[in-house]
Amino acid sequence: MVDSDMICRNCGKRIPDGSELCPECGAKVGKTKASAKTSPSPSPSPVLTPQKKKKRKPRLAVIMALVVIAVMVVAALTVISRLHRITKVENTLEELLDTDDYESIIEEYHDALDG
Repeated sequence: MVDSDMICRNCGKRIPDGSELCPECGAKVGKTKASAKTSPSPSPSPVLTPQKKKKRKPRLAVIMALVVIAVMVVAALTVISRLHRITKVENTLEELLDTDDYESIIEEYHDALDG
């Protein structure tokens, strides 16, 4: 090996003099020169950065909130439907009371209870 050859800091391979990039790994050439007595350094181990844990609590909270909202909407629609039906039955019964047709009133009352 010639003294002017350099060693790549990234992969430890020889880099010809005058090169700007390592022909093996493509890393930018540093200023360190190799000597005949030095052996290529082993590849540096990659720096491990701790990965962020996925936050599941907000996702769970959003799902729970959506479930609660859905239950509330269903409950509200059920109440509105019943109130509408009660109002309709009340109006029908009031009309029948004006006619003095008690059989129809009783029949309408029983239908309202059944239905």
